[in-house]
Parts: sequence; C-alpha cells; structure tokens
Amino acid sequence: MSEQKKISPLCLTGCIMSVLSVIALVAGLGLYFVHGSLRLFGSHNNRFFFVRSMIVLAIVLTIAGLILAIRGVITSVNKGHKGKALGIIGIVIAVLMIIIYLLGAALLVYEDTHRESPPTASYEYSS
Repeated sequence: MSEQKKISPLCLTGCIMSVLSVIALVAGLGLYFVHGSLRLFGSHNNRFFFVRSMIVLAIVLTIAGLILAIRGVITSVNKGHKGKALGIIGIVIAVLMIIIYLLGAALLVYEDTHRESPPTASYEYSS
C-alpha cells in the first residue's frame, strides 16, 4: 500500500496569503473609488484611513506570501511533498503584486514632480 504525499503547508499558506493580498488591495481601492455614494464609515477621513489600512495589509500579505511560497517550494522539493505548483502560483501572484506596487509608487512620484503649482494670489490690496 503506497503512502500518499502530503501537500506542503508552506506552499499552501503562501498561495493563500498572496491571493488574500489581491483581495485586500481590490477592497481598498474599490472603497477609494466609491466616492460618496457609499457612506459606510461616516466621515471622509475614516474612509481614507480604512483604504490606507487595506493597502498596508495587502503589502504585508504580499511580502509574507512571497516568503512562505519560496520557502515552501524549497522544502517541498527537499522533503518530497506535493503542492509545489501552489507555491509557484503564490510566487507569481506576489511578484505581480510587487510590480503593481512599484508602478503605483512610480506613478505617484511622477505625478508629484510634474504637478503644476497652485495659483497664487496675484492681486494686491490697495487702499
């Protein structure tokens, strides 16, 4: 009777965390773009706090998912576990998310450096 191979828990956890990071990012950005029609959080500041929290959660989940997926692929090869494909999927999703974060940060920096200065008050008060 042959013994079944176990799925690597690190590969599975890395894949799940990478997928959860996508869900957290989509939830955060979705609430950012739902302008004023959805009044779940009361004030404007509460909504942006939640959006920022979801984006930070997505970044943390991405990094943790990448680390766990890489570690899971390495240990699954050494120990003969199955589930290596889950680890590779977790790595691919995490790397794509990191690329999206870097593109978003580059877009923010580009927009900030090419923003026009606000108009200044050029009227002088004469009495």
